Amino acid sequence: MFDKNQTEFPSEKHEAIWKTAMNYLPEDITLTDEMKAFMDPDLFESCKQMRTFVMFALEKMYEGTEVYDFMPYHFLYQSLVDLIDKSEDDVSDGLILNKSKWSKQVTKRYDEMLKRYAVFFVDTGMKVTDDSDKITITNTLYPKMFRAMKELRSKKAKHGGEIFFKCDFRKLCDGIKHKKQTPVKSPGIIEVAKGFLSAENLASLTELNDFLVANKMTPRDTKAGGTWAVRHKNNAVCHIRLKEAEKSWTVSFGHFTKEEWFVDYDKYITDDGLINFIWSNIQSPLCTDRDCWSKNNKMTILGKNFDAVCYCVGFRIINPNDDEINYLKKLILIIKGYIINLGVK
Repeated sequence: MFDKNQTEFPSEKHEAIWKTAMNYLPEDITLTDEMKAFMDPDLFESCKQMRTFVMFALEKMYEGTEVYDFMPYHFLYQSLVDLIDKSEDDVSDGLILNKSKWSKQVTKRYDEMLKRYAVFFVDTGMKVTDDSDKITITNTLYPKMFRAMKELRSKKAKHGGEIFFKCDFRKLCDGIKHKKQTPVKSPGIIEVAKGFLSAENLASLTELNDFLVANKMTPRDTKAGGTWAVRHKNNAVCHIRLKEAEKSWTVSFGHFTKEEWFVDYDKYITDDGLINFIWSNIQSPLCTDRDCWSKNNKMTILGKNFDAVCYCVGFRIINPNDDEINYLKKLILIIKGYIINLGVK
């Protein structure tokens, strides 16, 4: 379904799904005859089913953008990985989540997650059985896929989490040589932005990018519709979004949907100018995303009450000017310091 030469898309969401699909390794690299001979038959079949499931899921997302209210990376890179990590029992044909050890808050979070994907799960063969003390997740179409998922996920410390997202099954066959894929270097954020930003906006973005690089937080392309992640010690700091159609760029901070962060941030954010800058860019009221407006998201941020803070992107600024860039630098350093000194879970 996905054509690597495709250049036009019905929407940014369609393009994000296509880019995610393009990130997965082709079968002639990740499922070779040599690997088949090396692996035990059940594991090789599990690998095949995992890759088939992922591509099938992406096709469903592409065809049903109006039905599913989430982006591909929400499910594949976040929620699915989260469910695998939370699974405690060594069951190769499914996931078993032990609810008896969870707090009410954790239970509520997973209940909301499973409700969000309920329709998508049915459409992709996923079956969820929710008992009083455990949640069991299986797949009727691809029943053996979970072993490969768990095997790949267990390799994250040695090979990096990216192998899971690419279905790089070569890492399960360390004893054989593999066909190398010609690396394709992705353009940097400034190179991409040069194609459509005005000179003034490009200069502002370049200043912030140089600052991030100098502080070891180089923006990384998420392959999700022009979104670049800024991270420190593998923890999210902020996101930069390039919008070619609008010839604009934005900086957003998702932490502002988590009120508990401000218990600690209050100790660091004391500059009145920075506080007013944050207040003036809080996303209120809510956006149109179903997962956003379904929540009662009243918050007190740095001493000011907000009736409704966007659950998706709590704080966002479009085309920041020189003064706003300086405030962004201050806030980014505060978040970096918080990550270094206190840690983020």
